[in-house]
Amino acid sequence: MRYWLCCLVPIVALASATHAADFFANFEDETAGSPPALGSVDGPAETAAGFRVVDASTNPVNPLQGKALLVEDQAHETAPILRIPVGNFIRGEADAKIKLLEGTCRIALGNKAGAASMLMFADTGQISVKSETGWIACDQPCDPTRPLEVKIQFDCERGTYTATLNGQPVTFQKGNPEFPFRKSSLTALSEIIVQAGDGESGGSRAVFDDFGISEH
Repeated sequence: MRYWLCCLVPIVALASATHAADFFANFEDETAGSPPALGSVDGPAETAAGFRVVDASTNPVNPLQGKALLVEDQAHETAPILRIPVGNFIRGEADAKIKLLEGTCRIALGNKAGAASMLMFADTGQISVKSETGWIACDQPCDPTRPLEVKIQFDCERGTYTATLNGQPVTFQKGNPEFPFRKSSLTALSEIIVQAGDGESGGSRAVFDDFGISEH
């Protein structure tokens, strides 16, 4: 069952002669303490409470600047995700800022057919990527005490992506920087997808902000 938070509101989009398809969105125009107007929740209706805008006046407070999106795992059978539509991109770079508060969180690029790239960060310091056969542990840890600035460079024609965390390449299998798409059949990406936890154990929460994507 899909629960739509509300109609999509106009999204701040960046445009230029060289990157007419560039996209950028944050939560500065949204109401603190309320569900986000940006995007839609895919999952049981009762899980929508796990998505709300936070700032310096809310509980918990936003650990980033201004307003941002808090995502909480509320331990339902199905883990809800927030889908943010961005247009159609064949190759390019997406970025976001994340502050993991506890547990795990995930960010992915995909479309209605599924996720092509998926990164998971854990408060143990583990970074993992999702493949068609399961989760793969990455070579380096993350520091969950600091904001995570994530960039994902993707190419749908090749069916691969690379990632950097706070400016440093993310690798697996002792130095391999190129990850295969989780679903190799995806020919264009149209959504940024975020999630906290697995929907079963509860206790995961993270803050997301400054979503951007540009076509190369």
